[in-house]
Amino acid sequence: PAFVSVDIDQDILNLSVQLINKYNLSHDMTIYDGIIAATCMVYDLPLLTHNKKDFKFLDLSLAKELSSEP
Repeated sequence: PAFVSVDIDQDILNLSVQLINKYNLSHDMTIYDGIIAATCMVYDLPLLTHNKKDFKFLDLSLAKELSSEP
């Protein structure tokens, strides 16, 4: 499958709180972006997003964009 679902566990929650506390004021990081970023970091996954600006200050690898063509 192209996408795999992962559970949000305590490690992800702890890291997302750290990221939000660190970047909320300077980069307007939301709870949603914090959870997404933390999930990528904990599971060592590339980030697939159309909102690259929301994550550019983090050291995340970006996934290649998927085509909508079959």
